[in-house]
Amino acid sequence: MQKPNVILIVMDGLRAKSMSCYGYKRPTTPFLEEFSKRSTLFTNTFTVNGSSKGAHTALLTGLHPHVTRTLNEFSPYVKSNPTIMEFLKQKGYRTIGISTQCPLFGLESGLIRGFDQYAHIVKSYKQVSFKDLNVCMQWDANARLVDRVVRRGGMLMKRMTDRFLGEQGTASSDARKLERFSLKNDMGGKKTISLLKEYTAEHSGTGEPFFLFSNILNTHRPFLPPEQFRDAFGRLKLTDKVIAANMDEIEVICGINALSADEKETIRTLYDCTVLYADYLLKEFIGWLEANYNLDDFLIIITADHGDMLFEQEDGYAHRWFLYQPVLHIPMIVRGKGFPQGARFSHATSIEDVSPTIANAVCGEGPWLAPATGRDLRQQDPDRIII
Repeated sequence: MQKPNVILIVMDGLRAKSMSCYGYKRPTTPFLEEFSKRSTLFTNTFTVNGSSKGAHTALLTGLHPHVTRTLNEFSPYVKSNPTIMEFLKQKGYRTIGISTQCPLFGLESGLIRGFDQYAHIVKSYKQVSFKDLNVCMQWDANARLVDRVVRRGGMLMKRMTDRFLGEQGTASSDARKLERFSLKNDMGGKKTISLLKEYTAEHSGTGEPFFLFSNILNTHRPFLPPEQFRDAFGRLKLTDKVIAANMDEIEVICGINALSADEKETIRTLYDCTVLYADYLLKEFIGWLEANYNLDDFLIIITADHGDMLFEQEDGYAHRWFLYQPVLHIPMIVRGKGFPQGARFSHATSIEDVSPTIANAVCGEGPWLAPATGRDLRQQDPDRIII
């Protein structure tokens, strides 16, 4: 059996509820609508919690958080749990990873174990690639510590300043800072697509199958669609309060930054613009892949780690603090052998099913990832409980 090349793309923070291929009113995912007609779309896939670290741990191990105890960004990762990368290396795969989520894939997480090659796209969005993963993990641990100190210290200083200057004391400076950032920045999306193409071209035709993983941050808050996408669904009125809310969800949740109905709608529209841009990025890569290679040689999985709350429950905003449907319901689109084109499956599936599905695609019908709590995405169980 010829082993497929496996491409796993995680759109960080992409909720199914805001995707037109899942029935959303705005045309946010025109490419994925077309691509899903040539793929299998799972309509009821759920993540395991609202934490990127917890969700990625389930994604890459096939294990539920009640097994790994990785419940949030601050939970330790039990490094005895094998990753899908380690499994695939044993099966002769070359394993490559790309991420804009620097704090997520670092020394404490254990989530880069099994990668032969790994690239961080750091805040300057220049590639930092480390063949020696020990160096990579140590570098990232230091970067994470500095980032945590600066970020926490900045938030504390901002709140202390607000106490003295009032609610408007720093809002205008936040607005100017973010406005400049959003005009110049695409959250590393272009560089990620460039690396996906580069690594695919490098490893195709070598006779060695490869696994290529990418986390793309463009649908994660702060929502920073490039300028040409920003007014795709109407002219946005970016008030100081909207831009401050885009930077800091805590002040919104706690009622410090109280948004009007129009301002909340602006936040939702900003998010929709980032989804449209993410769809464009996927089209850029998969269109290139299809033009240069036979897609039947690949297993392509497009999913998300979690969704987001966009004021469905009063001031419910962001993802780390909630377990409502908009956070938990994520996309799952699969193109590959054994996945019928144009099919839509409605049985309950989980993010923890991805690794067992990949293992089965590589080795034939399993299970291969014992003691995984996930199962093949195609396995139907009407009594299954995900959360």
